[in-house]
Amino acid sequence: MQVMQHKPQVKEVGRSRALRLGQCCNTVLSLTTPEANDFACFGVIGGGGCNTISPATNYNTIGGGFCNTTCSGYSTVGGGYGNTASGAYSTASGGYLNTAAGAQAAIGGGAANVVAGDASVVGGGLSNNIGCYSYANVVAGGCCNYVCGWSAVPAAPLGNCYNAIGGGGCNTVSSFYNPATASGYYSCYGVVAGGCNNLIAAGNNFGTIGGGGNNFLNPCTNFGTIAGGFNNDTQNGFSTVGGGYMNSASAAYSVVAGGGSNSAGGTGSVVVGGMGNSVSGNYSGISSGLCNSIPALAFFGIELKTVRPSQTIENPQVIGEHIKNRRLQLKLKQADVAKVFEICEDSITGWENGRSEPHIQFYPKIIQFLGYNPFPVNTENLGGRIKNYRITQGLSHKKFGQKIGVDASTISAWEEGKHKPTSKII
Repeated sequence: MQVMQHKPQVKEVGRSRALRLGQCCNTVLSLTTPEANDFACFGVIGGGGCNTISPATNYNTIGGGFCNTTCSGYSTVGGGYGNTASGAYSTASGGYLNTAAGAQAAIGGGAANVVAGDASVVGGGLSNNIGCYSYANVVAGGCCNYVCGWSAVPAAPLGNCYNAIGGGGCNTVSSFYNPATASGYYSCYGVVAGGCNNLIAAGNNFGTIGGGGNNFLNPCTNFGTIAGGFNNDTQNGFSTVGGGYMNSASAAYSVVAGGGSNSAGGTGSVVVGGMGNSVSGNYSGISSGLCNSIPALAFFGIELKTVRPSQTIENPQVIGEHIKNRRLQLKLKQADVAKVFEICEDSITGWENGRSEPHIQFYPKIIQFLGYNPFPVNTENLGGRIKNYRITQGLSHKKFGQKIGVDASTISAWEEGKHKPTSKII
């Protein structure tokens, strides 16, 4: 019995030479100008249909599939449909309508993924994108994740580098370029492990978002971390949010471990948990609870003093005496304190002499100025906690009632213990 042997077909166009193993309509192109270096040499198309190795490229491989294209030297398409490897040494392993455009770029699979940055990788997923003029970035999978490149071509191309998005959806590592000044901000060594709609903003280096949704590392800050949760943000370098909801670590070296609507605004400040807690003082902390506050003792830029002059009043009884003691302790003039409260000097004089009382709207700033709350309230019951919150927020009965949809007399009744708010309001 005679055995038929099939030899691979060698396709020659002009002086180009390539190996085409089978199937239909596969093409190795070469231009017709013999004096130009336009030949496709050492190319291989393993099979499939309508695959193309472009002219003036060498050592390209298309393993199979349909309508795949290589456009640069040493590039590879493993298979799939409509995939393009257009960067030198680039690889599109398979999938559908993927494009590896950067040098040494790689796409493992999936659909409609684009790698325009050099030495970058998209592992799979759908519509993930690594922008041009970026380098050595990775998107492992997920959907619509994006590592930005420059928005315009700078004089010396450089963009985001060494960033990683593990998966999830619509996560972004951003950059910014201003063509008018030929300058901008790019992000390096950032990690978004997963989640949805998380953003490492331009100019944020060594930032990490573990997961969750709508978390935000602010621009031009370094070493920020959000472990998870939702709507959390860091606004300064070396700040951390462990999780929770709408927490903000806005100062350097600040930490919010969890909870909701907590804020760490002082350098080195910490909020462990709870809800509505705020630390503005440096190197201060709140462990938990509801609507607690540690003010910034030097938020207006005045250095604290430990000297206590003889003019101070022992056992101050009214708010003006508290303010006078603090002013003297800080060695300030009444005019200096007036600038802090953004009022006239006569108002401070009136408070200290007892001729007038500050309006409740000034209470939050008074608490910050003094470093303690001079309005003692018993917070062991619900009415006292409501009153303490209203005072520290600088709200009258009427203003507080308007915020929560009740009248002023109802607020007074709650604070006096005559009635209790309904579970719906709480």
